[in-house]
Amino acid sequence: MPKTQSGFTLIEVMIAVVIVAVLATIAYPSYVNQILRTNRSTVKGDVMELQQWMERNYSLTNSYAILPNGTAVSIASLPFQTSPRAGTPVNYQVAFSSGPTATTYTFSAAPRGQQVGDTTCGTLTLSNAGVRGANGLTGNVASVNDCWSR
Repeated sequence: MPKTQSGFTLIEVMIAVVIVAVLATIAYPSYVNQILRTNRSTVKGDVMELQQWMERNYSLTNSYAILPNGTAVSIASLPFQTSPRAGTPVNYQVAFSSGPTATTYTFSAAPRGQQVGDTTCGTLTLSNAGVRGANGLTGNVASVNDCWSR
């Protein structure tokens, strides 16, 4: 009586490997894009929180450039300068791209680390007047609304 063997043939295994490879090729770029968008959402919230901090300071001193203790506002005087605020990796470095003066300032959030791959939006900016900006890193300039709404 002959024994019957069970198992997978080499062809069946190769077909399964090809299917997994095709799915991974499709899924991985989508996953990376979602990570970049999530990090962008985090920095948008962080920059808006810094904007609120500046407005509270303005309500106390009637100037964006002076702290209540009389010292000048600088990037070091902000509650945080990176996004995310704690932990690693640092995805964005927050700085003043202009100001602060008595009546104006503009924050910029420049991508760092893996976020440099976000060539769609690049550096995000936000002014005291609420004007939002974004500039692509490779000439792929996206609509500012797309960068700030997604």
